[in-house]
Amino acid sequence: MMNRKISQQDNCIFSLYISLINGAIKKASIVTLWIAFLLLIGIGTGVTQTISFTGDAEADFSGVEGVFALDDTLPGFPLGPDVGQPPGFPFAASGWDIKSVYFLTDLQQLYVGVDYFGIAGDADGDGNPSSSSPELTARGGQDLPDMSNSETFSFEIDLDQDGTFDIIAGVPGGHPSGFPQLGCTMFDIGDCFGLYTHTGGPSTEFGRHFASLIDSTNTLFASPSAAAPDIEFSIDWGQISEVNTLEPNTCESFSFDVALRSGSFQDDGIGEDTVPNAANSTTIALEVCADCEGTILGTQTIDLCGECGGDNSSCGIKTISFTGNPESDFSGEGIFIVDDGVPDVGVPSQIPGSVSGWDIEKVYFFTNIRELYIGVDYFGIAGDADGDGFPSDASIELESIGGQDLPDMAGTETLAIQMDLNQDGIFDVIAGVPGGDPIGGSLGCPNFDLNDCFGVYNYLDTGSVSAGFRFLSLTDFDSNL
Repeated sequence: MMNRKISQQDNCIFSLYISLINGAIKKASIVTLWIAFLLLIGIGTGVTQTISFTGDAEADFSGVEGVFALDDTLPGFPLGPDVGQPPGFPFAASGWDIKSVYFLTDLQQLYVGVDYFGIAGDADGDGNPSSSSPELTARGGQDLPDMSNSETFSFEIDLDQDGTFDIIAGVPGGHPSGFPQLGCTMFDIGDCFGLYTHTGGPSTEFGRHFASLIDSTNTLFASPSAAAPDIEFSIDWGQISEVNTLEPNTCESFSFDVALRSGSFQDDGIGEDTVPNAANSTTIALEVCADCEGTILGTQTIDLCGECGGDNSSCGIKTISFTGNPESDFSGEGIFIVDDGVPDVGVPSQIPGSVSGWDIEKVYFFTNIRELYIGVDYFGIAGDADGDGFPSDASIELESIGGQDLPDMAGTETLAIQMDLNQDGIFDVIAGVPGGDPIGGSLGCPNFDLNDCFGVYNYLDTGSVSAGFRFLSLTDFDSNL
């Protein structure tokens, strides 16, 4: 038996749209910066790819990261047909003869591709899986269409590796005597293929271990033909949660035991196939990102160390320590920077300063999945409207033209970070400082300044309202300002 395993960690890509608006509402020169960015964080998540089934298992699973390939060989023998054909039969390989089995998981689904030497279900191997050849008929055998009646395929899984199979996916071989009704009347691959509980015991009887239906899968690629000769399907791990769970045996992988069988009771003289050949089952090991102390079907812990799996107990999680200087605070890997270029906020001619405290230079972003850190770097001092170096009072020049520079972004002064979390074109939440009493009532902060009101709010999506008036209702006061 030869096992081939290919694995490589991928990166999580988190996408978020943000609009950041900073300025005094009553001023004509409100600074607006639209940001669309991808946070690229080096966190191993194991396999994140999926398989598009075409009916050709070898081609579909080829070159995909994380695929586990199991070849149907006996020790010391090359890979080749191993299902016996009757003496003098003109067809080299039966449609029960399994070549390789491919596995891939993304923690939500297990993808399985069964590659045959011929066409799956073509019992006599004559290239037509829907009818019997004269040679087979002469022996009293039948090659039925769509794996019907006693023709069967079974994929049996021992989840906890205790020697007893727990679930079985495939096509029952007729109605098993003494077992509950399986919910399919035609007993063919289109009508009966699904995920079932297993009757238990050694898997020695083809098609007789299907107990009760768990789910009729709609992910089966069928029916096999010359153009699409293989069987491919996926299993949703959530469907088996009431049967058993999968315990990872290391932080990086989990394993389960499987046996695959295909054959018929009506193809006189043609053998059946069993994978593995030399044992009742074989172990499949797949890489995942699972908490060492959790289960595959339980709550997962994302490893922020950049390794697949783990519970974060042996590594530090990167955070940002705020000092008020974003340029120095946000450094190292994983930082996303939006550069607003040169000063671009207009200043009245009566104001001697050339740069307003609303003028954003750069915006820094970092996330460790638990928190999103944002640093807004200004050309001057944030909130110093007239740019005189004193953000807590207005200069004589500003007062002379009827303007105000209030302390701590009070009154109508505002900072608004608007987030479209699901990227549907509608903002969902807004973080910052409301500009006075927004339409719709009190927000729970009477002073309307930076220290009293900064928080995360639901977004008011109505009309052409200025940013500072789009704070609808408080979700959380931010203690990390």
